[in-house]
Amino acid sequence: MAALALTAAATLAAASPGAAAARPQTGAPPTGAPQGAPPVPLRVATYDIHAGAGEDGVLDLDRTARAIGALHADVIGLQEVDVRRGERSAYTDEARELARRLRMRVFFAPLYDLPAGPGHAARRRFGVAVLSRLPLVSAGNHTVPAADVGPKVLVGDFNAEPGAPELARLWGPLADAAPQGGKTCPAGAPDRRIDVVAVSPKVAVAGVREAVTTASDHRPVVAGLLVRRPRP
Repeated sequence: MAALALTAAATLAAASPGAAAARPQTGAPPTGAPQGAPPVPLRVATYDIHAGAGEDGVLDLDRTARAIGALHADVIGLQEVDVRRGERSAYTDEARELARRLRMRVFFAPLYDLPAGPGHAARRRFGVAVLSRLPLVSAGNHTVPAADVGPKVLVGDFNAEPGAPELARLWGPLADAAPQGGKTCPAGAPDRRIDVVAVSPKVAVAGVREAVTTASDHRPVVAGLLVRRPRP
């Protein structure tokens, strides 16, 4: 499972009413709406970018960047990100390059950290990344955290559908943001939903959709969320 917990980003948005955040999608009334102070809207997305290759197998980071930009998300969790990985991605630091093209902040966490290839100085890495329009107060590479008092958003390519036994421990501390959501993989004719946004009880869901694009072999998922402000 390649997933990212966006605790820091969600908490920051809740604490910063002036931070720019896209309006959540309209539609059904938000479920689990926070009480008290008005919640902060936050648009979050998850996208397995297939190392920058589309469903056609062609490396095209411009196409990947356009697909991400079209989501208009404040925070995006990316999976299958190459950083100087090898010839398949032209030894590109995809995390930094996408952040540069989209003018966003970035944090990369390697899942694999391999020695440099022949003729190259940089180590070959592959993992997950967060792109954010908001400042990243803190970031780290760790296991999925247990529930606590703060708002949490977990996104990723789970490599299994939400009802799979191996994901059972997630549900309780977190809830699937779109239990009736559409299929996400493969991108051209999806037959399973393995790209998921999950939220803790202090995050309400205003709407979730899958974006139709073949810039990867997965479809991205974007969620309009309402994050409860922390008490002073």
